Amino acid sequence: MALIGAGKSSTILKRSSSSDLGLETSVITVSTGGVSNNIVKALTIDGNSVVNPGTAPDKDSWHNGGVLITDGNLGTNNKILFDNIIVQNSTMGFHAKGTSNLTVQNSDFTNNGGCYLYWHNMYLRRVSSTKIYNCNLYSSPSANGINISFCDNVTVDSCKTYNNYFRGIRAADSSYIDVLNCNVYGNKTGDGIIFNTDTTTGVSNFRIKSNTVSNNAGYGIITNGACSDGQVWDNIDGGGNVKGFKSLSGININYES
Repeated sequence: MALIGAGKSSTILKRSSSSDLGLETSVITVSTGGVSNNIVKALTIDGNSVVNPGTAPDKDSWHNGGVLITDGNLGTNNKILFDNIIVQNSTMGFHAKGTSNLTVQNSDFTNNGGCYLYWHNMYLRRVSSTKIYNCNLYSSPSANGINISFCDNVTVDSCKTYNNYFRGIRAADSSYIDVLNCNVYGNKTGDGIIFNTDTTTGVSNFRIKSNTVSNNAGYGIITNGACSDGQVWDNIDGGGNVKGFKSLSGININYES
């Protein structure tokens, strides 16, 4: 299946302001599982929804997301490409679960979140063999540019994550996570790049390499004690990180400036 628009400024899928899509539905939704070989390209997805999280309705009854891809009774999803899209003004921007061989590239995610702390511009959970390349993820009113949990083999490469309410890029309880060549700056209440834990396992077998971090409200780069077997190499301190450039804890974390 292919959903290909005429361009980001020409093809716009926008939620009606009078509709409530509900918790498990978004402007584009795959909820049955078992989907493979799909392309979404050259269009804008507008949830028409961002609100102040302090005044939002209950999170379980109000959710107008941008993209939701999750597994279901037909199994996991496989081989999905998003290219040259915009996802904006959604209570959760791009949320993928139970999916492998996912690629998101050349795209923008902005002003997603706001319904509840913490809903993100992009949330990857239980995905594998995934690449996020050349994307801008910015100005979430409630949370992170990218949040990664319970995943394996995910690469975030050549992305900008900036001016988000909480953190730039966060990964937890995952393995083989690479953050490479990214520019992470101006995230308002948290760290630029943070690898930590939701449970007990942290992030293992990872690389944080050749990124520039600056003007984040916490550390530029931080790993916690549950992380292991990581490389933190050739990153640039652009200055202005409130708590400092780096704070590295964990087992066998190899640092080179």
